[in-house]
Amino acid sequence: MKLRFPRTRSSPALCAGSVGSLAFLAPFALLVPLVRQAPAGVARVGAWAGPLDAYGPVLGAGTLGAGRAWVWEAGSGIYVTADSGARWKNVTPYGSGDPANVLGVEFLNALRAWAAIAVPDGKRVGVKVWRTEDGGMGWRAARLPSSFPTGYDRAYLDFLPGGSGFVLVQLYHRAGSPGKGDLFYTANWGATWSEVDAAAPVDAGIWFTSASNGFGTDAKGSLWHTVDGGKQWARSA
Repeated sequence: MKLRFPRTRSSPALCAGSVGSLAFLAPFALLVPLVRQAPAGVARVGAWAGPLDAYGPVLGAGTLGAGRAWVWEAGSGIYVTADSGARWKNVTPYGSGDPANVLGVEFLNALRAWAAIAVPDGKRVGVKVWRTEDGGMGWRAARLPSSFPTGYDRAYLDFLPGGSGFVLVQLYHRAGSPGKGDLFYTANWGATWSEVDAAAPVDAGIWFTSASNGFGTDAKGSLWHTVDGGKQWARSA
């Protein structure tokens, strides 16, 4: 990926006709609005606006119940809605740099979320995992204990209700060759991280059912399984 540091962000405006692409929100249109207001004294970037702008496609989205949903738009940032998509708020972590450097986003519920964001590290690239416990009103960051060569552009996050979580950083590989990923683990909601496997055979997604049992996919679409928290992987039948 090409890092962009820094630039001034302006609040994206509603793009006419773009809301139609958010078809997944249609079932929520009749829900009573439940707009969440920022508490006094909390500084936030962005204003209520439509999430889709001219920056790029939607890379991630999900519903959070009761008219709430989130969207991650490439080059623009992370947005949440509390009124079934009538209005959207930019909750990209303030001070995290250009929103184009967001590598992955995960929402556990309407309050807890994480965003993996690239940061410069000399000739290499580091990754900070930002976490929020109040729906994006405030964020704190913890850096992964490794740096990476340039050439990757995604990270995959998966968290469990008890505080365990994983981040898989997609590593660069030549087209047609097996992909690799660098896997990290946290037991405290992302406050600290440890490296699990610097050469995991998965690089296109991870899903864990517990701190030990999980699945991942590689660039060729093969499914892999781990029973020890990602230390060892076996191709799943």
